[in-house]
Amino acid sequence: EVVGDVRQRSLDLAPTPQAYLAHAQSDDPPNYMALVVRSSLPAATIEDAVRRLAHSIDAGAIALALGDTRLANTVMLGAAADSLPFTADALLAEVLRRFGGKEELRQRNADAFEAGREQMRGTSPGQGVMRTGRPNSDRIPAPN
Repeated sequence: EVVGDVRQRSLDLAPTPQAYLAHAQSDDPPNYMALVVRSSLPAATIEDAVRRLAHSIDAGAIALALGDTRLANTVMLGAAADSLPFTADALLAEVLRRFGGKEELRQRNADAFEAGREQMRGTSPGQGVMRTGRPNSDRIPAPN
């Protein structure tokens, strides 16, 4: 996906054109994950919060516990959800909108989102969605 000009390596360097590939599309996927944040706020305003978030949660391990490392991005979104200037429900609805009527993908991403939120609230791994494994369809907004 072509995303435009991004400050990928440092906030001090000029933005450069970027394109992102899913890990599965790469012959040699990197052993790291980049978190790109788009905001109308100055970068310095959100940099510390994003760094704390990125260092405080192992999204890959949580995604793996949920059965799919590709869920790591949604775990991170859930972890950030309560710190953003809009509701977690609005963010979750936008994430799930991407999956349309694909109920299994919607449910797995809803579980990953909630697992990220639980991790940031201090809920021990293995509780909540990670423990029950039951669908939480009452929390999943219907597709638009």
